[in-house]
Amino acid sequence: MNACMSPSQELISSKPGEDPFGFSDNCGCSNGIGGNPPGQGCGGGGGGGQRGGMASAYNCAGQQGGAQQDKHSEEFDAGCQRIGEFIVNLWQDQRMCDVIMRCQDGTIKAHKSVLAAYSPFCCENFSKFPNESAINIDLCEFPVETVKMLLEYLYLRKNYEMCASNVANVIRAGGELGLMEVVENGIDFLCNVTVQNALYHYAIADHCCLEKTREKIFCFILDNFREISRTRHFLWLHPEVLLRILSDDQLRVSSEIEVFYALVTWIDCDRCKRMPLAPTLLLCGLRLMEIPPEELISKVEKVEWLFESEECGVILNEAIRCHALRLSNSTMACAAPFDEQRLRGGGKASYR
Repeated sequence: MNACMSPSQELISSKPGEDPFGFSDNCGCSNGIGGNPPGQGCGGGGGGGQRGGMASAYNCAGQQGGAQQDKHSEEFDAGCQRIGEFIVNLWQDQRMCDVIMRCQDGTIKAHKSVLAAYSPFCCENFSKFPNESAINIDLCEFPVETVKMLLEYLYLRKNYEMCASNVANVIRAGGELGLMEVVENGIDFLCNVTVQNALYHYAIADHCCLEKTREKIFCFILDNFREISRTRHFLWLHPEVLLRILSDDQLRVSSEIEVFYALVTWIDCDRCKRMPLAPTLLLCGLRLMEIPPEELISKVEKVEWLFESEECGVILNEAIRCHALRLSNSTMACAAPFDEQRLRGGGKASYR
């Protein structure tokens, strides 16, 4: 999803007669980029401005060889630096801008040339409008502060302070503007995963539709489930994400009873609202056939408030019955899904 652009009715220009650069001399000539030095008229004279110096370097380079080429290169770099600094000053003063970014809590302006230099998306879409047209960009989902931070990065190469509270907005705003360098920086931040931030980073990657990043973080969660299940973020995990984690064959745990205790902790955090989800989580997330029957009695059944639910009680009793059938080598079938449950790691579950 990229930002919506439209022509702006707002004219972004200086007042009639006003020199936007602030370098005019008495004869009306601009003494800014490419103009004459102060005190010289339109006739030019000896030295000329920056443009004259660069033109001279071009001519001499062909006649005098490497030394003049070096001189030209230095003057060219100096010219680029001067132009860059001038554009930065214009932006900081919000002058001569031709892009209006309408944000959640205000507007901020920029220059088409700067955005186009960093974003092929902006470059392509700006070309669809008349050159003299100012352009509106709708970024109403994002606060001005986020957009300003991105523009400071483009204009000043100022590294923005990425943190958990702003990374989602930075990635999404960068994506809207086609600033893939910004998006990649956000992805690098999310991939710096720890036990404490893994679930939060997973949620951000999912929200930003970063599928590869999300799956990378998900693998980390599966490998470190025991520690992650003890963090505060685990307690507020979305039920669909919890079920996805618990039902994955690659979930790394030392025993299935760890999964049961994590599940109980999550439900108990908001028992009234989450109890209706308990039967589905027990059936689809927990491998009850991987819990020895003595532990079903001594540990699982001891959580009495959970099995006050009639549905949960039926599930537990069926698991105990299936264990009994297997112990007796009975040919009677177990109810689904107990006859199809798999070991963590992909093997077929069996009574040990």
